[in-house]
Amino acid sequence: KRKLNFEPLVLLLLVDSYNIIPLKYGLRPFDKTFIEELLLQQAEELKGQQRSDLTSVFEQLGYVAGERKRIRSRVWWRRHDAAIKLGIMRSKDGVPDLVLAVSDSYEIVRLSALRALGQMEHPESVQALLRVLRDTEKWTGAKVLEVLVGIGEAIRKEVISLLQSVTEPRHRLLLIELCGIMKWPEA
Repeated sequence: KRKLNFEPLVLLLLVDSYNIIPLKYGLRPFDKTFIEELLLQQAEELKGQQRSDLTSVFEQLGYVAGERKRIRSRVWWRRHDAAIKLGIMRSKDGVPDLVLAVSDSYEIVRLSALRALGQMEHPESVQALLRVLRDTEKWTGAKVLEVLVGIGEAIRKEVISLLQSVTEPRHRLLLIELCGIMKWPEA
């Protein structure tokens, strides 16, 4: 029932992202969890400026900082959950933590960190994915390729310029494969 009290406030943020004060103060212990759930649900549906505004809301309410702590947890499923949430939040502050999570000892955490980096619309995340592509084992290279294909045309210039400078055979082959999948003839 308490969760229902926050739905109008979260929806009001879509109209005016500066109306954040009611979601910051006077909260009970589990209210933050309810608000985070509602914001994450909305974030998955939004695009454009409203999506960017919601990223700012996540940062201002401390959810990004919280997930950045959780991604360093000793418990693998907390790291996995944090990587997914950071991807939905799309804050560039989470990119360094996600890059570290790509080297996690658990495959599920590595994969969710890769996908989260792919969801971000920041140049830093694309650069991080291209670095990960260079520094990974074979299976991870294929997974990074999947994520890069999902980003699409936004990475064309970076990939083509990187392809011209890369000499390491396996890395070059992955870049050529990406260009082939994307049907970029200038590669």
